[in-house]
Amino acid sequence: MSILQAALDFSEFGNMQKLEAAGVFDSKILQARDIRDPESFKVRRGKIGGYEDYLSAEDRQYAIDALKRLDPHFGYEPHGRAAIDS
Repeated sequence: MSILQAALDFSEFGNMQKLEAAGVFDSKILQARDIRDPESFKVRRGKIGGYEDYLSAEDRQYAIDALKRLDPHFGYEPHGRAAIDS
């Protein structure tokens, strides 16, 4: 198996869910706050832009405005519905 294939297999969504649920990651930031609550996991639904389901229009606008204030060197830009709303 190539290194690239191994990396792809490791980072596959279902595998990341299993690893997180098993507590494999040492970093506190990568651990679920409450393993009984599926919403506390970092790997939840695999939906691009899924944060929009959790944030109000006001909160999304706040995030867009914060992105606009970041140094352009980093290349952050609003995307998806956020880009349309701004």
